[in-house]
Amino acid sequence: TNYLYALTINPDCYQAHQKIGFLYFNVFDRLQEGVSHMEKALKIEPRYAMTHFDYGMACFHMKNDKAAIQESNDMRIFHIAEAIRLIPNGIDKQYDSAEMRFQLGRAILMEGEPTEAIPPLEAALQINPNHAEANYLMALLCISSDDIPKAIPKSTATRKCTLGSAPTTLKLNNTARPSVKPSGPSPWRSHKITPL
Repeated sequence: TNYLYALTINPDCYQAHQKIGFLYFNVFDRLQEGVSHMEKALKIEPRYAMTHFDYGMACFHMKNDKAAIQESNDMRIFHIAEAIRLIPNGIDKQYDSAEMRFQLGRAILMEGEPTEAIPPLEAALQINPNHAEANYLMALLCISSDDIPKAIPKSTATRKCTLGSAPTTLKLNNTARPSVKPSGPSPWRSHKITPL
């Protein structure tokens, strides 16, 4: 409510629009209102990295939300990449440099470009070698295509692709989202862990 009050004092406060947009989208599940505030923030200050990242993350959900503005995959990639360009080292846990690069790789992968997703995923792993989701996507990329491992440096392919001997068939489906078809009992279901 303090951010809404700030807008009554200064309707052009881009930080307040960004925070409200983030809260509406992430906390209150009000995507359209959140996007509207993020768009206002970007119009007022187009170089505010946090708004770019939050807007890019909201774009992941817009595609499936018929009530929201239909944003192209290119916009999702653009806004996350712009946030990385503006704050390449990140600023805090929410805008962590490894996480931003992972999300860029994820966005590119969802676009259907697995080879192009490798550089940002590798960059995320260089910053944080223990980034679980980046390691998971890299492993999926390594074992889901015969061409992908050739595009990955040997050290990364060897270190990240240890799932190749697992009794699991992994492939990318038509939305480029990893699809898992276990040939035996599912280890994450037995531990109540949800895959990506």
